[in-house]
Amino acid sequence: MERVENMDLFDLYLLERENAPATIRKYKTDVRTFFRYLDGDQEITKECLLQYKNWLIENYALSSVNSMLVALNQYLVCIGSERLKLRRVKTQRKIYEDEQKELSEEEYFRLVHTARGEGKERLALMMETMCSTGVRVSELKFFTVESIRSGIVKVWNKGKYRLVVLPEKLCCCPAN
Repeated sequence: MERVENMDLFDLYLLERENAPATIRKYKTDVRTFFRYLDGDQEITKECLLQYKNWLIENYALSSVNSMLVALNQYLVCIGSERLKLRRVKTQRKIYEDEQKELSEEEYFRLVHTARGEGKERLALMMETMCSTGVRVSELKFFTVESIRSGIVKVWNKGKYRLVVLPEKLCCCPAN
């Protein structure tokens, strides 16, 4: 089976697994990177996969290497070659977060105050919302007037559904 046909099969496989469109694009891009590495009609063997993994380690950040290996492993499962799957590179996670990456309470209030002082009320509200609820920037689109009035925002992001309960301060909006 040609690689183009395999990519069509892989696309269908990812759709059937209900992967998000962005995930499908990324996985297909990662598999195409592998094909470019092969540079031709070379057969997919454990040896060439291990060489590819080493090439990735030399050319990409470890987090990127691991995400590319996940995509390639899914491709191998799809084409019936799961026995060739590669292990991800083990990385040690930070036990603690760097405190310098976090805003101090004083910095937070100064940012909100500055935004309001420059007439950027919407920005100030976005910062208050993210800091008081822990939502991501991409999740702000789920905040509607109705959900704010109800005090609960239904968030669907990264294939997961969750309810965000709003603090009273964020629920106080005039009923017009």
